[in-house]
Amino acid sequence: MNKGLSRRNLFKYMGAGGAATVAAACDQKPEKLIPMLVPPTNFEYTPHTAYQYMSTCTECEAGCGMMVTVRENRAQKAEGNPLHPINQGALCARGQASMQTLYNPNRTAKPSLNGKTISWEEGQKLFNEKLQDASGKVVYLGKPLSGSDKAFFEEWFKAIGGGKRVAFQLLDQQSQRNANSMCFGQDDVAELAFEKAKVIYNFGADFLETWGNPVENARRFSQSNAYDGTTKTEMVHLSAHVSLTGAKADRWVVINPGSEAMVALSIASVIRDQKGGYDFLSGMLAAYAPEKVAEATGVPAEKMKELAQKFIEHSPGLALGGGPSSRNSNLTSLHAAINILNAVAGNLGKTVLFHNHPAPENTSHQNLAQLIKDLKAGKVELLIVDDSDPLHALPNSTGIKEALKNTFSVSLA
Repeated sequence: MNKGLSRRNLFKYMGAGGAATVAAACDQKPEKLIPMLVPPTNFEYTPHTAYQYMSTCTECEAGCGMMVTVRENRAQKAEGNPLHPINQGALCARGQASMQTLYNPNRTAKPSLNGKTISWEEGQKLFNEKLQDASGKVVYLGKPLSGSDKAFFEEWFKAIGGGKRVAFQLLDQQSQRNANSMCFGQDDVAELAFEKAKVIYNFGADFLETWGNPVENARRFSQSNAYDGTTKTEMVHLSAHVSLTGAKADRWVVINPGSEAMVALSIASVIRDQKGGYDFLSGMLAAYAPEKVAEATGVPAEKMKELAQKFIEHSPGLALGGGPSSRNSNLTSLHAAINILNAVAGNLGKTVLFHNHPAPENTSHQNLAQLIKDLKAGKVELLIVDDSDPLHALPNSTGIKEALKNTFSVSLA
C-alpha cells in the first residue's frame, strides 16, 4: 500500500541530494593532460617529463648562461648554467624573474591604438601603412644587438628603403668602452680578476649590485675575500656615500662628491714617482700631487700617500669605479683616471685583462640625445621601440615626452 512520502524519507532524500550537490561542486574541471598537441620528433619525448634547454640571459648586457626547465613546451624555471664561464651556475634576480615576460597577467594580449584594443589585422595594416609613408625615416630603438640579429636589421632597413637603429641600455658601459678606447685602443670592457688582487680600490662602483656583471663580480669577489691561510684581500671604498657594495669594504675613505678622478690620479702620481715609468704622464700627474688636490678632494695628502704605498706593497692590486654617484658628464674621465692608476701600478695583464672581443653596438647617450633632437625637428616619421621604455627611463629634462608627440611610435613588448 502506498503511504506517500513520509517525514523520514523526506529528510533522507534531502540529505542525499545535498551530499551529491557538494560532491559535484568538488569535482575539477576537465583539463588537457598534455597541452602540447604535437610532441617533438627530434628526440625521444616523454609526457610529463621536464627537459632543460641551455640559453643566454638577455635581461642585461652581461650575457650570463641560462638553463631553462621546460615541461610540455612551457618554460617553468630559469637557473644559471653551471658550465657557463661567466656565471658558473649563478643567476641574479633579474634573470630569475625573466619568466614573468612569458606569464605576467598584465601582458598585452592584443594590439592597442591610443589605449583602445584593436584587432591584429587592423594593427598590421596600420603599421604597414605607416612604414610605407615613412619613406625611410624610420628609427628602431632597442637593446644592443650583435651577430645575426644585427645583420637581420641591416637587411630589413635595406628592404624598407632606409632607417637606422639606436641602441639603448639604461645601465650601459659605454663610458668604460670610450675610456678604454682612448687609453688602450680597446673598444671593449676589461675583465676584472678580483680573485687575483691583493688590494681593491673601489671608486664608488656598485659591482655587487648593478655595475657590470654583478653575478660574475660577486663570484670572483668572494674568491678574493676568502682567507687562504696567508693573507686576505683588502677592499677600500673611496666614495662620498656607502652603498650595499661599499658596506662589504674593509675600509671607507670619505671623499668629496665628484672628486673620484682626482683621488685616483693623485694616488697614481705618487706611485709613478716611486716606481718610475710612463714618463709621458709625469707632467699631467704632477698637477694632481696629493698636496695640490687635498682640499678639493677632502682627503689629506698623507692619507693619499698611504693609499699609494699600500697599492705598491700589495701588488697586484685592482682599481675600479663609476657607480651611480659618479654618473655625470665626467664619467669617461673617471674611467680614464682609473685606467692610468691601474697602468702605473702594474695591474694591466694581471688583474685588468683585455680580450679581442668584437665591439658591441654603441649605446652612447649622445646618440639618444641626437634622436630626441631629430624627433623634435620632425625628422623621424616612425619610431619603433623594442623592449625599452625611454619615457620612464629618462629624466624629464631630456625632453623625451615632448619629442614623442611629434612622431608615430610603435612599442613592441
